[in-house]
Amino acid sequence: MPRTAHNVSEDPPPRDIVRAAATAVAVLTASAVAGMLAIIAVAAVLGGCGDPVVRPPETQAQAPRVTPESAPKRIIAFTCGAVDIITALGELDRVIAIEEDCPALGTENKVRIRNDDHPGQVNIVQVEAILALHPDLVIAKSDLKEALDGRGLRVLWSPPVVDMATLPGFVEAIAAELGMPEKGRALLDHMSKVESEIRARVAPLPKVRVYYENNGAGRSVGRGSIVDAMIRLAGGVNIAGDDQRPSVNLSPEVVLAADPEVILLGAFAESPEAVRARPGWERISAVKTGRVHQVPTERRYVTLGTPRCVDGCADFFVPWIHPELATPGKPR
Repeated sequence: MPRTAHNVSEDPPPRDIVRAAATAVAVLTASAVAGMLAIIAVAAVLGGCGDPVVRPPETQAQAPRVTPESAPKRIIAFTCGAVDIITALGELDRVIAIEEDCPALGTENKVRIRNDDHPGQVNIVQVEAILALHPDLVIAKSDLKEALDGRGLRVLWSPPVVDMATLPGFVEAIAAELGMPEKGRALLDHMSKVESEIRARVAPLPKVRVYYENNGAGRSVGRGSIVDAMIRLAGGVNIAGDDQRPSVNLSPEVVLAADPEVILLGAFAESPEAVRARPGWERISAVKTGRVHQVPTERRYVTLGTPRCVDGCADFFVPWIHPELATPGKPR
């Protein structure tokens, strides 16, 4: 059973994986801050969500190179995206603790720390539980800056919102901290390759209307989210995609009027059976044709800010949105 470090907060309200906030990346050193902000500026000019992955220039790596001796070996990761990036780098063994509600595979025996890093929380993290583990690196969102500053901790700050513009910089920052920048660049190269392959496959096909539901009726995603980018990459049109906010609440009337051809459900949403049984939803095209699909919990990286989101897109969103592209043996 996972070991849990309890916090004073008992029932954190559900929150979207990706929250709306200013796009920024902050690392401990001033030089790293400058490098990461430059990456975001390049991304803002060259593309937004759903555009080709923007690679940060290698010359922007200003932080001192981490040696095998100085590389962190006791990491606490407070975002699921960071956990998945570290997993993709093949270094999950370095992670000793994660946030309590992160379901990532391979973390079953990690220490879990309650992390209510959403706005309005007074006691958002149990700092004593962090200090007791003697981490040599903590990865967290800036929501925790006040709680963690002045504690003698080495911290890598995640962007408030990890999207297709900020993701490359975050990957390279983590890889650099772990002393393996080459692996970070290889991950981004793979991401670009898979993204290009998907674009080529769906290019000749018609766009398909898609409704994505995160963790409750009407809780969807707008244009500033990884999920919206993956829907568009797979040849879909997000019915909430005109909204620039990452998190969007849609009324049942709006969903019914949009008549999505495909309904995609997040790992923590209601079951497809429950969604199909909602009053009036039997009139929706996706329900009529049986095209209501749910992301498996163990593969939820398709919805996270991690290079593997494009792998999940290829495995799930593409065949769900365009069944004619389904590969034998792959999910449909």
